Amino acid sequence: MLGAQTVIQAIAQGKKAAWSMDAYLRGDDMEAVSGQLRELRHTPFLEALEAKGDVERHIRRLAEIPPAFIDINTGIHEKRPPAHMPKLEPGERKTNFDQIELGFEEDEAVRGAKLCLQCVCEAHGDCELQRYGIEYEVFSNPFQGTESRDYEWFDEQPLIAYDPKRCILCGKCVGVCRDVQVTEAIDFTERGFDAKMSTSFDKQLDISFCRFCGQCVDMCPTGALTNRQLNRADPWDRKKVRTTCPFCGVGCSFDLNVADGEVVGVTAAYDAPANQGSLCVKGRFHTDLIYSPERITTPMIKRDGVWEDTTWDEALDLVARRLLEIRGEGSLAVGVMSSARCTNEENYLLQRLTRAGLNTNSIDHCART
Repeated sequence: MLGAQTVIQAIAQGKKAAWSMDAYLRGDDMEAVSGQLRELRHTPFLEALEAKGDVERHIRRLAEIPPAFIDINTGIHEKRPPAHMPKLEPGERKTNFDQIELGFEEDEAVRGAKLCLQCVCEAHGDCELQRYGIEYEVFSNPFQGTESRDYEWFDEQPLIAYDPKRCILCGKCVGVCRDVQVTEAIDFTERGFDAKMSTSFDKQLDISFCRFCGQCVDMCPTGALTNRQLNRADPWDRKKVRTTCPFCGVGCSFDLNVADGEVVGVTAAYDAPANQGSLCVKGRFHTDLIYSPERITTPMIKRDGVWEDTTWDEALDLVARRLLEIRGEGSLAVGVMSSARCTNEENYLLQRLTRAGLNTNSIDHCART
């Protein structure tokens, strides 16, 4: 149900908006309501229904829905071509600097808004095929085939979604996997109308040669290959924030995609000097670690064998005091271990502190050990 997910999420957001407006008009505590909405975001739908005892009621409601409202291609809507934007004639444009596009009349705009939503793909709003179709005013396919392939693709891995029916066989994913990543995890199989992109012997991605770099997803001009993490928010709701990957010292840059104050995924930065758009599986998909309950977000000091939160000033004072005490035993009593997750500049400063400040050469790096 990849396509239906867009409509379902839109309805869910509308319900939350109605709940918020009702609470505001009633004078309820909006901070408490906001907390309930955040909690609901991470609650599976069926669990929420079971907690309220509403499962049977929702099943009856679904059974009462006419089939015409479930299938967008049932023909209940009037079929008419989309309206074209009225424009000034070329002869009139030459004599003034008025706006070329005149805009729709109110009734025409309303009719356009009532057109059935035909594209419910995850790539809507970020689809090159859709963009070119709008730019060149291609609204239908005059060469529609008489046969539709029903591809079977059983892919349950949580990172990359693949729908062969949306593939236009452009070959961008195959090319970047072969020529840039030099992995050759995917290629074209079959020939003619049966051609499709797949792995060797149609194996799952997680048991193929795939490294889950996500380059194929970036290259895909349609919704055939999508990032499951980014599907949680529409493209126009995502704000991109440039940052540096913290998982190693290479210094790869990427864009964090933020929606409603929450990181929902990562997209590559092709103008980054270090990686030029390439990312590993950690940099591309491990944004879940940002919200891991095991993440340490404040300094901690062990007191009586138990780790306790503290302030930066207290933690730094303790470190400085203990280093001075240990250095009194001689320079060989102190050893320093650096991390690959630090930047080159941080590693340089640490080795300077070790050699010049602590007067010892006992420094090593986790990447070597």
